[in-house]
Amino acid sequence: MKYLFLVLALLCASTVQAASLSLDDVLTDTPTLNMALPTPEEITGVKVGERHWYHYEIVNYLEALAEASPRMVALGEHARTYGNRPLVSYAISTPDNLARLAQIKAARASIIDPDAEVSLEDQPAVLHMMYSIHGNEPSGANATPLVAYYLNAAQDEALLAQLNDVVIIFNPMLNPDGLDRFAYWTNGHRGLNPSLDGHDREHTEAVPNGRTNYYWFDLNRDWLPHQHPESRGRLALFHTWKPNVQLDFHEQGSNSNFFFMPGKPERTNPLTPPINQKLTAKIGEYHARAFDREGVLYFSEEGYDDFFMGKGSTYPDLFGCVGILFEQPSSRGSQQDVISGRLTFPDTITNQFRASLSSLEATAALKDELLAYQQTFYQDSASQGDSGYYLAAANGDPTRLQEFVRILEGHGIVTEVLSQDTEVEGNTYVAGSTI
Repeated sequence: MKYLFLVLALLCASTVQAASLSLDDVLTDTPTLNMALPTPEEITGVKVGERHWYHYEIVNYLEALAEASPRMVALGEHARTYGNRPLVSYAISTPDNLARLAQIKAARASIIDPDAEVSLEDQPAVLHMMYSIHGNEPSGANATPLVAYYLNAAQDEALLAQLNDVVIIFNPMLNPDGLDRFAYWTNGHRGLNPSLDGHDREHTEAVPNGRTNYYWFDLNRDWLPHQHPESRGRLALFHTWKPNVQLDFHEQGSNSNFFFMPGKPERTNPLTPPINQKLTAKIGEYHARAFDREGVLYFSEEGYDDFFMGKGSTYPDLFGCVGILFEQPSSRGSQQDVISGRLTFPDTITNQFRASLSSLEATAALKDELLAYQQTFYQDSASQGDSGYYLAAANGDPTRLQEFVRILEGHGIVTEVLSQDTEVEGNTYVAGSTI
């Protein structure tokens, strides 16, 4: 009898260990790898997909990888959450591009300056990869160790050519407090044999759930007011680099299929130039080919839209950038039975990995078009002539006016203090207390 129990124990152990990912699991043909670089498991002791990773594990691995790899540079902390967790980012590209990273960053300001003369031929495109602004949509953030390892370790000529044309700003998670809240919940309730029932406790979080930040705010609704530290740091990072493409990795209902932009054509904000949607559709062709190769079901141009400009996939459209939304069906925990079969956490990570690579491929291939669109976007805005200015005052409430200025300047909007009293339409705007 004791041998029977031993066999059963080994079977259970092998089942748990099999629910993890390596490059061999997510690539049809695994390239030669730089074995001098640490793998995710070597740093954390946890395989990707084995369970939900915590914020510190993801950051610890990426920091170790940046220390060891000539293709990756840590950009440091751009914000700190209310839960005292650092928000960090990295630049990933070829060693030659990273050696001139300061010049590339400086050139971003010239590209969007209608009066500046800058040669686009010498400039790489900038791709902002940002993951899991909703903490209980964790497949994006959990894919980042494997994505980063591939981008740094793969000895592949096609990949190197792509990295030569693109600088990636790698933002591994946008909501560390929510991500950890969800990870502790699902890891703490999965049990030795995780349940396949979507009604199980592992799949049904308590309130507050991991979607929101420390104070229960949905950070993907905070792009315009940017009231929270995560949002302020994220905006500063965005405007520092003015990316050409911004990726926004999410999850949706478990019984759906993978979604990528463009969204519903009739729900595109009128401020979005038509060329933006054409480029979005061109990028979508690369995602479609990647998922077709693997037989993964997906949809586009329905269900989601580009109308509200205050989300991570639409805010970039106001700045000559192409925002891309990804929605992966969620396993909610380790695994779950869905209408199409069984959906596991490693399945969800794998699709986010594929979308990350197809995005890099598309950005590199469309580099010239993306750079030209961004430059033309600002030139066209300037050519419309001086549109004047707005006056704003908050009589008797200088703190309110100061907060308004902070919000405007966070979006790159220039404000100045009125130097002399001005009367407009019967209203007097007082110098020194009017912007």
